[in-house]
Amino acid sequence: MTNEPVDTDSRTEPYFLDTNILMYAIGRDHPYKAPCIRILELIEDEAISVVSNVEVLQEILHRYRSLREYEIASSAFLHFKALCDEILPVGEVDMDLAFRILEGAPEISVRDAVHAATMLNCGLEKILSADAHFDRIDGIVRIDPRILSGEADQEGLVDEEAGSQDRQSEAEAVQAGEQQESEPAEQVQAEGAQESVLEEPEHEGT
Repeated sequence: MTNEPVDTDSRTEPYFLDTNILMYAIGRDHPYKAPCIRILELIEDEAISVVSNVEVLQEILHRYRSLREYEIASSAFLHFKALCDEILPVGEVDMDLAFRILEGAPEISVRDAVHAATMLNCGLEKILSADAHFDRIDGIVRIDPRILSGEADQEGLVDEEAGSQDRQSEAEAVQAGEQQESEPAEQVQAEGAQESVLEEPEHEGT
């Protein structure tokens, strides 16, 4: 299930807050930037309630400290924690479920599987995320920030994502054919190059 209609007046069940909501909000111009800023405003205004887990905090610190953006790492970490009603632990039982999710859907990233497992083991269903991979996990309902913020309607967004997935499949097929016809290209190592902090959030496995 994906992109279910949401009621911002309902606080009976918190949303799981994914890393990319904060990263898009503080990142460079992007179609997701304004919707994600609006999501953070809704949280701060207590219109919606969110939780997350320790792995998301690790992602935030790893992302920005790896870019040597230490001040952003600290402020993003503290801001994210302040937004959440609770930071859930990740234990062995969660990793066991994440493993089963990966066994059934190998295209899912490890991080996404861990987040989904944490949610399912805690009885949570809805995740606020721009990552469409969550749409492939049974029992998880992804709420796209563009819908919750009012930036897009559900029907248009579903059509857009279907077209995007078709284009991605075509690109992967072309790439696979090119790899079979040519020798592996020489690897180029750019030592000392620093990735801009304003790049899009990383999605492992995309």
